[in-house]
Amino acid sequence: DILTYTNGTQEQHMDKVKLVLHRLRAARLQVDIRKCRFATQEVKYLGLIISTEGVRMDPVKTEAITNWQAPRNVHDVQAFLGFANFYRRFIAGFSVLAAPMSELTRTEKAEPPPPNQDTDKRRKKRKARYVPFKWTEQCQQSFEKLKAAFTSAPVLAHFDPDLEALVETDASDYIVAGVLSQRSIEDDILRPVAYFSKKMSLQECNYEIYDKELLAIVKAFEEWRPELAGTPVGHPVQVLTDHRNLEWFMESKKLNRRQARWAEFLSEFDFIIKYRPGKQGTKPDSLTRRSGDLPENDEDDRVRHQQQTVLKPHNLEEGVKPSLYATEAQSIAEVTADSNDFDKNYDVAAQDDLTVQKILAALRDENGPRSIPGMSLAHCTEAQGKLYFDKRLYIPDNDDLKLQILKNAHESPLAGHPGKKKLHHLLTRTFYWPGLMESVQRFTENANAAVETYLRGFVNYKQDDWTEWLASAEFAANNNVSETTGFTPFFANTGRHPRMGIEPTTLRTPQSRSRRAQVDAEEIDRFATQMQTLHEYLQDEMRWAQAMQEKWTNRHRLPPPAYRLGDKVWLSTRNLSTTRPSKKLDYRQIGPYSVTEIISPTTYKLDLPHDFQIHDVFHTNLLRRDPDDALPGQIPTPPPPLVLAEDEELNEWEVEEILDSRHRGRGVQYLVKYSGHPQPSWQPSRDLTNCDEALLAYHHTNSTKPVAIAFGSLLQAHMRVDPQRLTQITVNHSDNTCSNSSSN
Repeated sequence: DILTYTNGTQEQHMDKVKLVLHRLRAARLQVDIRKCRFATQEVKYLGLIISTEGVRMDPVKTEAITNWQAPRNVHDVQAFLGFANFYRRFIAGFSVLAAPMSELTRTEKAEPPPPNQDTDKRRKKRKARYVPFKWTEQCQQSFEKLKAAFTSAPVLAHFDPDLEALVETDASDYIVAGVLSQRSIEDDILRPVAYFSKKMSLQECNYEIYDKELLAIVKAFEEWRPELAGTPVGHPVQVLTDHRNLEWFMESKKLNRRQARWAEFLSEFDFIIKYRPGKQGTKPDSLTRRSGDLPENDEDDRVRHQQQTVLKPHNLEEGVKPSLYATEAQSIAEVTADSNDFDKNYDVAAQDDLTVQKILAALRDENGPRSIPGMSLAHCTEAQGKLYFDKRLYIPDNDDLKLQILKNAHESPLAGHPGKKKLHHLLTRTFYWPGLMESVQRFTENANAAVETYLRGFVNYKQDDWTEWLASAEFAANNNVSETTGFTPFFANTGRHPRMGIEPTTLRTPQSRSRRAQVDAEEIDRFATQMQTLHEYLQDEMRWAQAMQEKWTNRHRLPPPAYRLGDKVWLSTRNLSTTRPSKKLDYRQIGPYSVTEIISPTTYKLDLPHDFQIHDVFHTNLLRRDPDDALPGQIPTPPPPLVLAEDEELNEWEVEEILDSRHRGRGVQYLVKYSGHPQPSWQPSRDLTNCDEALLAYHHTNSTKPVAIAFGSLLQAHMRVDPQRLTQITVNHSDNTCSNSSSN
């Protein structure tokens, strides 16, 4: 089915319909005109009626529910609830209304067979046994109320991802519920999008009221995850709850194990929890306090499981620690605690970054420029005073802020110390700054190399105690003098050196203790002045070290060669990979290629072949001028291209020779050398057609190499290949083995 929706004029809608029909015609697909409807404001789709007002139930479907006869057994109850469950989003308090009937579908644990029966019978799978079926007056009332609710269900509004979403949640002792709403732009009325209610499990009924209210929020976000995960930047989801303490949940530093798990899940969403008195939250509150949600008597499992036994201190072993599960929660708390410091550091860095200020000024000026050098403002937005690039936070040019982000992402237990690619992928979900990949590479390389050198000298023979030395490795790195600044990182940050345990003990006389107690404002000012002087000195030392490094490097460096447009140059293969086995025996240079653009005095753009898959801008260190005065015998033969294009499905190439074969996945690939393209490439066996001679020639001289099953009949007919060999290859390949030694 193809649904074409237009939020505009009828002319705009017809343009979209014509575009769809043109696409179908180009694909040679024909639609059934008898089943088509055009220019309509209402359509039936998947048991629903979708209109310009919203989404409602199909009267034809609801008529089947209203005419449903009263169930006579468990199977009838399951059939009715299964059919009605499809429309539960339209029914407020669905789980409450259906609670008496749902109890009839509850299963009990089957008793094991008596021990005097045969062993085989006891080993049989125990079948679930339902509670005794008894259709009571409460079940009949639940049945009638649920049918009546379908006839008066409201029209739910369409969820608009560009509008602000409002989630109202509430929890009673045994049920959690919520309402998803959005405010209409036309009439400024808050319209419901979906309802949600769910009975708690026996374990969830034991939660404290704080956790029950939080469980309602978690269940609501799980229910409407597709809608709430894509909220626009700067418009967080408003979550209304009648439990005031939940307002600071995401900022809490002490979380139990369950709350830490929920915090990790909720961190995927952009939302704000707001307190609203229970008297004002009539919609979600009514979903949890309807008749049928409370236990009938003390024998209800939900009441029995709330009775707990609290052990006294003398009943506990001394070695039992209450912080058994605190590790995971503590990691979540630390990440949450750093958010306030990050906001402060970001605001300070953004004020000092001229580029950020230019972009923000241009965005705030309606008549301002649409772009600045090196940046298009079409990808930039401002939200809550912060700059976003493609919905990612733009990080100012501040090394400390970037380092803070890299450390939090790399050292967080939730990230698991990822490598370069995974760390880069993790950061690009949320952050952006020019040269992000280069920062990730420098951070991971420098962080890992120094730690590996330290650990190599201290780990035991089995190397299974390296984690115990990590803290000492960090201390040693911060206590070593930097060649650039001449000071240790610890001294540069604190103005003093740490104690290593090898210093002589200093007697603390009463006079020394009193002197330390007399630190006043003058001492603080002196220390601040000392630190400022130290930092200024360190900055000068770093600038001097950079200048000396540049001087000594340029001392042995010739000026870069200058190329003009149209010059022929050879490209080094230092950073290029080929399919040839040995890098040492591979071509050192390829080309020559023409210079098409001068990017800078040291970077040039080359006219590479169309089947290359590499960037066409290179540094002058990778280029060498093609000599134009060489003798005829000195002109080198250009080597073949390195990488072939992948969009060659519609082209047909002539096979010159087959060089090798290998197992890949559930098939066999061949290394094929094509005429006119000396560089071979791996191709699946299904792409090799009309090349029987090349296949026979290859397998004749390589009888032990893998054979594609599709070519078995060809090889048997011309080479008399043993059928057992093909069968053996098939068996080995199905077992994911790549060796054919057993078939030799």
